[in-house]
Amino acid sequence: MATIEIHDSRGSVQRLELTPDQVIWFGSDPGCDVKLLGPGVAPYHFRVRSKAGRYRVEVAPEAPEVEVNGRKTRKEKLDRGDEIAYAGTRVFLVQVDTAPVLALDDDPGFADAPPASPSPSASPVVARTASAPAQPQATPTQPTPPTNRRPKNRDEESEEDGWGSLGGLSAQEAVPVARAKAATSLSPLGRLKLGEERPPGQERLLTSPLAIGLAATLALLGAVGYGLKVLNDKNTRDNLFLQAEEAYKTNDFAAAIDFYDQFLAFAPEDERVGRARVQRGMATVQKLTSSGSASWLEALETIQTVHPQIKAIPEFEDARILLAELTLRTASALAERTTRSGKAEDLAVVERAVELHREIAREATAQQIDRLRFQPKLEEAKAAVEKAGIKAQRLAAIERALKDGDPVAAYSQRDDLVRRYPDLASDKAIMALLVEANDLLKTRTKLDTRRVPAQTEEQAHPLNPPLSLVLRDNAEDTKSDTTNPGRVVFAVAEGIAYGLDDATGQPLWQRVVGRDTPFPPVALPGSPASAILFETQSNQLVRVHARDGALIWRQPLGAEIAAPPLVAGNTLIQPTRSGDLVRLSLANGHIVGRLTLGRPLDVTPATDETGRYLYAPANQANLFIVDLDGFTCAEVLYLGHGPGALKTAPVRAGPYLILPENHREDRGRWRVLRIESDGARLTEIQTVDLGGWTWYPPAWSGAVIWSTDDKGGVTAFALGAADQPNPIRKIAELPPEQRAPGAALAVTRSEKEVFVAASRSGQFTVAAELGRLERGWTLETATPPAAPVQLGGGLTDPIVVFTLESTVGTGVDVLGVSSKTGKPLWKTILGAAWPTPLRAGPDGRPSTVDPSGRIIPFEATDLVQGGFRIQPPPPPRPPGSNPENDDPTQPLWSVEPRGTVWIGRRRGDDRRYALLTDQGPAQFLTPPAAPTQPPLPWHDGELVPAAEGRVFFHPANSDEFRACTLVERYDKAQPVVWTRPVPLPGPGEAVLFAEQAGLLRRVVAGEDGLPVVEVAVNLNRPLASDCAAIGQVVLAITNDQTLHVRNAADLEPIAKTPLEAPLAVGPAAITPDLAIVADAAGNLLAYGGDGQRLWTTKLRSEPPVGPPVRLGGDTAESSGLLVVLGRDGVLQRLDPVNGAVVDRIELQLRPAGNLVPSSDPAGLVIPIAPGSLRLLPQP
Repeated sequence: MATIEIHDSRGSVQRLELTPDQVIWFGSDPGCDVKLLGPGVAPYHFRVRSKAGRYRVEVAPEAPEVEVNGRKTRKEKLDRGDEIAYAGTRVFLVQVDTAPVLALDDDPGFADAPPASPSPSASPVVARTASAPAQPQATPTQPTPPTNRRPKNRDEESEEDGWGSLGGLSAQEAVPVARAKAATSLSPLGRLKLGEERPPGQERLLTSPLAIGLAATLALLGAVGYGLKVLNDKNTRDNLFLQAEEAYKTNDFAAAIDFYDQFLAFAPEDERVGRARVQRGMATVQKLTSSGSASWLEALETIQTVHPQIKAIPEFEDARILLAELTLRTASALAERTTRSGKAEDLAVVERAVELHREIAREATAQQIDRLRFQPKLEEAKAAVEKAGIKAQRLAAIERALKDGDPVAAYSQRDDLVRRYPDLASDKAIMALLVEANDLLKTRTKLDTRRVPAQTEEQAHPLNPPLSLVLRDNAEDTKSDTTNPGRVVFAVAEGIAYGLDDATGQPLWQRVVGRDTPFPPVALPGSPASAILFETQSNQLVRVHARDGALIWRQPLGAEIAAPPLVAGNTLIQPTRSGDLVRLSLANGHIVGRLTLGRPLDVTPATDETGRYLYAPANQANLFIVDLDGFTCAEVLYLGHGPGALKTAPVRAGPYLILPENHREDRGRWRVLRIESDGARLTEIQTVDLGGWTWYPPAWSGAVIWSTDDKGGVTAFALGAADQPNPIRKIAELPPEQRAPGAALAVTRSEKEVFVAASRSGQFTVAAELGRLERGWTLETATPPAAPVQLGGGLTDPIVVFTLESTVGTGVDVLGVSSKTGKPLWKTILGAAWPTPLRAGPDGRPSTVDPSGRIIPFEATDLVQGGFRIQPPPPPRPPGSNPENDDPTQPLWSVEPRGTVWIGRRRGDDRRYALLTDQGPAQFLTPPAAPTQPPLPWHDGELVPAAEGRVFFHPANSDEFRACTLVERYDKAQPVVWTRPVPLPGPGEAVLFAEQAGLLRRVVAGEDGLPVVEVAVNLNRPLASDCAAIGQVVLAITNDQTLHVRNAADLEPIAKTPLEAPLAVGPAAITPDLAIVADAAGNLLAYGGDGQRLWTTKLRSEPPVGPPVRLGGDTAESSGLLVVLGRDGVLQRLDPVNGAVVDRIELQLRPAGNLVPSSDPAGLVIPIAPGSLRLLPQP
C-alpha cells in the first residue's frame, strides 16, 4: 500500500491511498479519480497503478507527456519521494508499505485508449501451492477498492495476473496445471528450486540445491548491495534536484545555485543535467536582479557570461523569454542610471544591453520593449547624455569667455543653455561661473566725471514752426482761462509733443520730438513747473516750461534712449541704450557724470528709500546696484531675464523692488526682490504670475500695489511683512478679457481707488472682502490707452486725463473727465490728419477742405508763425451704418483747368461725393458706382473712372452720369481696376486709360462726344504704377522693373529699359517734356519728350517721398530747379538740365508727405505729420 499526495493549481492538498493492484486515473473527465484543471489536459490523461508492490505512472497515448522529477516522460517507475507534475498539479508518492511478492513480468502498458466510462474491476488470484488439494474458487461478492476503475480486457488480465486462464478448471485440475505452467514459466533459478529427483549417492555437490542456493544467496547479497547503492545514489540525485528546484521556485537563488552545483557534481551524466545547468544560470542572473539586492552592471556582465554557456542546451528554450526580460529590465535600470549621470560611457553600456536583449529575445524583442515601456527610458537617457555634452561645451565656452575678459559672451552662452534646458538655471557650476562674470562686469564699469554744459538757446532750424490740426468738441473756445489757469497735462501724437490746459483741453504749445520718441513729456517737480522730453532727431534731452513750452535747457546725449530719466533729488539719471547712466543737474542740465555699465539700459531705474542706491536693470540678464554717493557700481546681479523682457521700469514698494518681466509669449510675472537694510543688497524672495504682459509701471499706494496687463486684467495686491515667505498677496482682481485689447495702465490716489486706462477705462475700488474690484464709472469710449493716465488739478474733484488711441484714424484722443462721476469735461484730438491731402490752389496757396466741404487755404501768417488750426471733430457715424464703409481719408482730386475739386465724403453708408469749386458752394453728387481714380476733364464735364472697369461722363452743372463703354466684356472673376487716366499730347482730345493688369487703351471722342477706344495694346505684365505722358510718348513701368516707352499716337513700342532696383517713384510728368523715375537704390532718371534718357543722378539720401517739385523756370533765361525730398528728411535741389545737385539740406525729421509749393509766402510746405506741416522759406 502507498499514499499519494496531490497539490492542485488552486493550492488545495488531498491524499489518496493506493492499494495493491489499484489504478488511480487523472484527467478532465468527471469519471476520473482526480480531476485536473488547465489547458492541454486530456479527458483520461494518465494513471498511477500498483502491482506486486511496485508503482508506475503511465500516460494515455492521446495525451501530452508529464514531468517526473523534472523530466518529461510517458511511462516511468515510481519510488518514494518522486514527483509527477502537469498543468499546475503536483503528485508525490510520499509513503510506501513493502511486502514480499512474487515477481511478475512487466506490464506492457496501454494497448488502446481508455473507454468512455470506467467500471470497477478486480482480478481473482490463484493460490500457488503444489501440495494442497484443489479447492473450488470462490467468486468475490463485492469488488475490491475503489470502484471507478478502468475495466481491463482479457489480454490485460492475462498479462497482469498470469493466472486468469485457469479460472475455469476444478480445484484438483488446477493445481498440476498451475504447477506445470509455473514450472515452464519460471526462470532457471525457479526450476532449481523445484528440484530434480536423483537416486541417493548420485547427488551433485556443486549443482546441488544447497550449493546453488548458497551461491545464489551470495549473488543475491551482492546484487542487493549494488541495488541499494544504486537506489541510494538515485535518491541523492533526486533529493538534490528537488531541493534545487524548490529553492529556485521560492526565489532562494543562492540556495538553488548551491544545490544545482552539488547535483551537477554528483550526477554529471543524469538526464536532468541540461535543465540544471540552465536553471543554475538563470538563478545566478536572478540573484543579481532581484529587488533589494539589484546590481545591474554586474547583472549585465553575468548575462553576457551565462548566455553563451546555456544557449545551446535544448532546455534553454523554455527559459529564453525570461532571460530576455531580465536583460531588458537590466537595460532599463541602466538607462535610468544614465539619465541621472548623463555619461556617454553609461549610455554605451545601455546600448550593449539592448543588443544583447535583441540577440536573446529574437522575435519577441519589440513586444517586450513595448510592454516594459523601455523606449521612452532609452530616449531619456540619450537626451540626458546629449544635455550633459551640451552643458559641458557651454561651461567650457563660458570659461573661455571669462578668460578672454568678455562677461557678455559668458552670459550669452549661459542664456542659450538655459533657454534650451530651463532646469539648469540654478545649476551650481553655472552659478559659480556667473558670479565670476558678474565680478568681471563690475570691474569693467567706468566713470567719466567730465562736466558737459547744457545749451539754453534753441537749435537753428531751416523750417518755420509747425502748424497743426487740432480737433476739439468746444472748438470755439480757443483760449484758456488765464485768470485761473489749470495745471498742464502732456501728450505725444505723430511725433509732436503737446502741452494742454487740464481744465479745458486747450492746446498750449507743441514741439517736434520725432515719431519714435520713447515717452511723452514727463512733469518735473519744483518751481517753475516744467517737463522733460526727448528729441530723437538730435538725441537730446530737453527741459521746457510746462505752461508755454519755452526752452529751459537742452542737452545732447550722443546716444539713443528707450525710457524717461529718473528724478533723484536735484539730479536726473538717464539710462541709454548704449549702456550708460548719465547724471544731469536738474537745474541747468549739465552732465556731471557718465557711468558706463556695458549693458543696454532700456527702462528707468529705481532707488531705495534713502535715495542712496540705484537699481538699474539691463536690457538682458543683469541688474546693477549703483552707489549714488560716488556714482560707482556697487554690485552686479544676474537675474537671467531675456532680451526685451522688461518693458517697464521696476517699482520700489516699501521694502520690495518689483520687477515686471514678460518672460513668456502670452503672459508675464513679477519678480519680487527684498531690499536689505543697507540698500546695497537685493534678495529675490517671490514670483507672482500675471495673466498678460506688463507695459507700464505698477501703481503703488500705501500697502496696495496694482497690476495691469495687455489683456485688460487689473489686480490689486497687498504688501505683507518682509519676513513672510510670500509677502505679495492678491486681494482683488478684474479678470482679463478673452481677446488681447492692448496694454492697460493705472494710476492711484489711495489704497482703495484706482483709475485704469484700458479697453474698459474707468474708476475702480477695492472690495477686498469679496475678492474683486467694484466698478465706479466707465468711459464710453473703448479704445486702448496710448499713454499713462494723468491727474490734473482740483482738490475736491480733480480731473483725470486719459490719452487713448484715436477714433479718427491717426493721432490720439485726450479726454478730461471728472474723477468722481466720470463725466467728460472736454475732448481734444491731436495728430488727426487734414480732411484731404494738401494741394496747391489756383492762387498758389496750399489748401485743404474741412469736414463741411469748405476749401480752407492756409494763411501766410499761419505758415510763418505756426500754431494750431482748431476744427470740430467729424460727425459721428449715422446710426445703423456699416463701419466697414468708413473712409475718412478719401483722396482729394483736383480737376484742371476747370478749377473744380472732387472729394469723397464717406461716413458709414453715406456715399455722396462733393464737387467743389474755389469760388462756389459744394455740389453733392451720387454716381452710380464709387469713383476709383481722379476725374478727368472731358469736353464740358469730367470723365469719372469707377469700380469694375466702368467709366461715366458727368456733364458740368448737372446730376447726370452717362455710362461709357470702354471694356468690351466684364469678368466678375477678374474685374478691371483702373490706374490714373492720363491726357495724351497731340492734336484732338485723347486720354490713356490703363488697367492694372497691363492693358493700355487710347480713348478718343466718338460721334456722340462720349469716349471710345481707338487702340488697345497689352504689355502682358501688371503695371507697377500709374502711367505718364510727355511730348509724343507714353511711359509705363511693369512689375518686372521694366520701363516701357510707347508712341502716344498709336501705342507702338519705342524702347524697353530695365531698372536697376525696384520702383520707388514715377513715372511722373514734371513738365510737358520732362518725366522723372526714381528707384529704391537712390537713382533719379530723367526722360525727354522723345522717350530718350536725359540723365541719371545718384541721390545721397533715401528714395524720394514723391515726385520732384519744379521751382522757377518761368523765363527763357532760367530752367528753374528740381527739388527732391528724401524719406529721411534730406532735401536736395537739382539742375533739371543735367541732374547736378545744387545744394543739400538735412531737415532733421522724417516727412509725412511730399512737398507742396507755396507762392504766399514763397517756399515749400513740408508735411511733418498727417495733420502738421512746416514751411521751408524760399531763400
